[in-house]
Amino acid sequence: SAMAYDGVAARSVGGAAAGVDQSILVSGESGAGKTETVKIMMGYLASVAGQTDGVVVKRVLESQPLLESFGNAKTVRNDNSSRFGKFTQLEFDATARVGGGDPPLVGSRCRTYLLEKSRITGQAPGERAYHCFYGVARGRSNSRLDLKQQRFTAKGDLATNKIEGMSDPDRFAKTWDALRLVGVEDNERDAIADLLEVTLLLGDVDVEATSTEQGEGSKLLEDAASTKASQALGVNAEALGKALTERTVKARNETFKVPLTQQQARDARDALAKEIYVRTFDYIVGKINTATSSGDVDRAMRVVGLLDIFGFESFAVNRFEQLCINYTNEKLQQKFTLDLFKTVQQEYDEEGVPWTHVAFPDNAAVLTLIEGRMGIIDVLNEECVRPRGSDEGFVSKLTTLHGTESTRYIPHKMNRDQFTIKHYAGDVTYTAHHWLERNTDALPEDLAGVARSSSFTMLASLFSSSVVTTKTKGKLVKDTVCTKFKAQLTLLMEEIERTTVQYVRCVKPNSIKSSSHYDVEMVVDQLRCAGVIEAIRVARAGYPNKLPHAEVPRRFGLLCDTSGSTLQLCKSLIGEELATQKRDGPYAVGSTRVYFKAGVLEALERRRADALGERAIVVQARWRQIRHTRRYNNAKQGAKKVQARHRRYIARRVYLKTKAAAILAQSARRACVARKRVAALRRNRAASRVAAAWRGRKEQRAYSKLRTNAVTIQKVQRRRAAVALHAKMATEAREQAKLENRLAAMEAKLRDAQSKNEEEEGALVANALVDLRSANADLRKENEKLKSENAALKKKVTELEQEKAIRADVLAASRAQHFAEPPKPAVKKTVSSPRAADTTPDKKKQSRFAALVGSLGFGNTPTTEKEVPPTPSSGRRDRRAPHIARPLNRFWQDVPAGSLESALPSSPNDVARVHLKVGGQYLCATGARGCALEPMPQQPKSPSSSTADGRDACYLRCEPPVQVSAQVARANGQTGANGGDFGYRTAMAFIVETAAKGTFRLRSELTGGYVNVGGLFQRYCLCASAPTAAEATSFEFVARQKDGNEPVGEPDPSSPGGRDASMERLRAQQLLVALRAADGPKRGHFVRVRPDAYVNVAPPSSPDAARGALPADDRTTPLLSVELLVPLSQYEVTFVASQLGLIVSKTMPLKVVRFKDVGASLAPAAELSGRIAVGDVLATADGRDITQCSRREAVDVITSTRPITIGFRVGEV
Repeated sequence: SAMAYDGVAARSVGGAAAGVDQSILVSGESGAGKTETVKIMMGYLASVAGQTDGVVVKRVLESQPLLESFGNAKTVRNDNSSRFGKFTQLEFDATARVGGGDPPLVGSRCRTYLLEKSRITGQAPGERAYHCFYGVARGRSNSRLDLKQQRFTAKGDLATNKIEGMSDPDRFAKTWDALRLVGVEDNERDAIADLLEVTLLLGDVDVEATSTEQGEGSKLLEDAASTKASQALGVNAEALGKALTERTVKARNETFKVPLTQQQARDARDALAKEIYVRTFDYIVGKINTATSSGDVDRAMRVVGLLDIFGFESFAVNRFEQLCINYTNEKLQQKFTLDLFKTVQQEYDEEGVPWTHVAFPDNAAVLTLIEGRMGIIDVLNEECVRPRGSDEGFVSKLTTLHGTESTRYIPHKMNRDQFTIKHYAGDVTYTAHHWLERNTDALPEDLAGVARSSSFTMLASLFSSSVVTTKTKGKLVKDTVCTKFKAQLTLLMEEIERTTVQYVRCVKPNSIKSSSHYDVEMVVDQLRCAGVIEAIRVARAGYPNKLPHAEVPRRFGLLCDTSGSTLQLCKSLIGEELATQKRDGPYAVGSTRVYFKAGVLEALERRRADALGERAIVVQARWRQIRHTRRYNNAKQGAKKVQARHRRYIARRVYLKTKAAAILAQSARRACVARKRVAALRRNRAASRVAAAWRGRKEQRAYSKLRTNAVTIQKVQRRRAAVALHAKMATEAREQAKLENRLAAMEAKLRDAQSKNEEEEGALVANALVDLRSANADLRKENEKLKSENAALKKKVTELEQEKAIRADVLAASRAQHFAEPPKPAVKKTVSSPRAADTTPDKKKQSRFAALVGSLGFGNTPTTEKEVPPTPSSGRRDRRAPHIARPLNRFWQDVPAGSLESALPSSPNDVARVHLKVGGQYLCATGARGCALEPMPQQPKSPSSSTADGRDACYLRCEPPVQVSAQVARANGQTGANGGDFGYRTAMAFIVETAAKGTFRLRSELTGGYVNVGGLFQRYCLCASAPTAAEATSFEFVARQKDGNEPVGEPDPSSPGGRDASMERLRAQQLLVALRAADGPKRGHFVRVRPDAYVNVAPPSSPDAARGALPADDRTTPLLSVELLVPLSQYEVTFVASQLGLIVSKTMPLKVVRFKDVGASLAPAAELSGRIAVGDVLATADGRDITQCSRREAVDVITSTRPITIGFRVGEV
């Protein structure tokens, strides 16, 4: 293609256009790559020729895939085989130049040859029809085709839906875009698709055989297929049936109908389908030529013709199409042979080289046999015209005419319809079956008339120019297929003769469509069929090898002296005389080249290779010398380095031995000094331990004595208060009795006086009665006053006792912290984990907490005789009153056991905050704030470890409020006994969320985690560390059954404070409930407090407890009480302390950020309120709204006045 374009773009010396038309003939068998080669050359020519008109170039390039869609099909040899020949002429404007250089591409014209019609109506197994049929059937949305049901495609390959990586719907879309590009309107494209559907629908039309008076006939089957086909054709079904089953014959002045047999009717149907498709194909080719042709006849055009023609074919059965194809290849082979010898002869003449005539194969005899007078084409046309002509008669005439005269024709001895032709590529045997019909290729006038009368506009227009076959003076007006093809081929050869021809031979490596297999025999056979082998033989008969003059001394100068001329050099090299006109020689010297006979140049190349080999040996010897010298020098340097390193190794080993000896002496000296120092330290430590033990013993005795004295003082003080209170109440009772006796006496006296002298002393008695009643009213008022004073005194005594108990707890905690023995490194005596409490029990260290827990049914079973609780069978009554902590303030309320279900939230969206109390202490979480919601740096400590209580992460413990505050402070990295930044409420509060009916989940307000039951290694302790509700344990409350026979609230005169104990027991009976796990592996287990204050679960102790029915006298199931935070949207707190202990936000409104450590022994005032929470808003101060003030003013108001009542608004959760 590059040489062809250079020939088109050539200029003369003066700059005028001197290019000539070019032709590139591409040939090869099916599947060799002819079509792809043509596309590659077209793409190259379009790219180098410039793009003055991009639309035209694009149309030219897109026209090839468009023709492939309508003219290519899958065969057993090639998936995309071209079933027609085409000659494409690319037009270049010789007068215009792209950028002042080469002529641009301005258009193209295309001419097609021998479209394979038989593929339309049937295909061999494994083959397909033309690609466009499958694209319309599978890519069109409203297609009426079913390829499996269509008769023309049912026997072909329907499993293949991709050709060369492109699916049929994608190819259909690309084809339709290409049609739009070449100027086909949308309605015309739809009409083309309808024509393709009509072609396949005609195949479903069938006829049945009938008998008539004139002989055998046929009749159209009136079924759905015929109706569908006639509707698609746009004709009446009856008219279509008559056209298919009858033929109109004109004889002189008469016209009559001749019935057709069933087979003739089917052939007519197939002929109509073929003609429709052929005319559609020609219409598309015409559209392409119209869109791509330059159309300007005035411009000087140069063309490059690309001929994509079928190669030589020889099959088991060769038909009419193979004869036409091989006829074409014979013409092209003749052109190739003449061009080859003409080129060689011209070159020899220009170089002045003597040459002799060489015999070459001439196929003129074959062409004369085919196209000469009374050749195959003439005999076939004559047999088509002759009445009752037949294929056997045609073969018989050929045998008579050429059987003995032509050496290229061989008649068949067995079959009368077969004959053999000796082509240049080999012998081919043809079978003359239906040759006359295929050569005539005439559509019956009846079917053509039906097509012209169709309501389908495009179909009618395609058949409007049809030619009617008639006779005029013994000759056909319409030419046969052979005649038309011969004329087209002659015109093609004339156009090629006017151009400079380039040849491209495509060779197929194998027949299995593999890119890695090479079939040598098949390739040689193709080269023979293409005439390449014969061309090589002819070329070798002359001077097959040649070299320019400058190349001979450069290449062979090492064999001899190059100072002389080229002729002298050749004589020195070859040693023989050169060729002349009189005699033949091994070489000849031309004006620019030296020509060699066969084998001469090969001998020179061998001598040159031997000379180069000798010189290479010398070079290799020198190189080996250099390499060995270098290797010796490297070994010498290496030996020196090895020796140096060995000497260094010996010296270093001596040095290391000396150094090790010095270090050993130094270490022995230091060990001696260290042993003396350690002995002294051990003596000092032993003395310190003895002294510390003595001081500890001394302090313990002092503490025991002090504690005993304090307990004695407290008992005496409580006894005195109780005796005084009892005496006062007894006095009041006696006074009350005296007054009542006096009143009764006076009433009796009045009644006596009335009975004695009712009439005389009535007035006096009435006055006395009035006086007595007045005195009685005064006495009653005084009695009520005494009762109110008595109630106030009782309330004050109760408050003093509570305050005293709290102070005692605080004092006990502070003393326990002050006098606690420091931990020893070897043995841990302090019980700080559930495992330690189980393995090392210490009965002497049971505190008031343990005793109180035991009275409520918590903890371990008592082991001493004095601590054995009474049972219902013993008849003894337990006089100990369980102490349950009172609510912290008015914001918290105790919830009776019977009201828990209504007090707690009933829907999953509601929450409530509660305190869980065990006697006077609270359940709390010991972890840092938010530790359950944030990633922990390490795993939390197990309750079985020996770490301090405050360091246990997220476990639940039972502690007094002060201890709870200290636990939270230490867990969050703070010091001191106060609560730090979080407060009582945060430490002890749990958020209750409804899980299911009657069950709930607990979430610690401090850690943010849900409460769940730990595993075996956690001793089944409760942890507030579950990050999600799905991992939490659900709980439920179990209340004790009521027992009307239980004597509750009866005072015991023999024990001081018996009435208060009874009231406390009555309160406990109303509040205490059991907490039980409702799901998980510990379902049904009850929550209990261990002696070490950790909280875990234990199985039920009785069958009743397992069923959730706790009797009133159950003393083994653990019990607790619930304290609920009153749900308020706003509240007020009065502060007396100078420092509130709050950190508020830096913007308005003021929000509580955290609690502040004020340095006091107790927690700050805000924390002690038990109600204030982080996020609450400070709204008012002594009734004044501070939300509208600036932050400075609001802070001044809060800090300037004491006492002050601050109103808070509850923040969002």
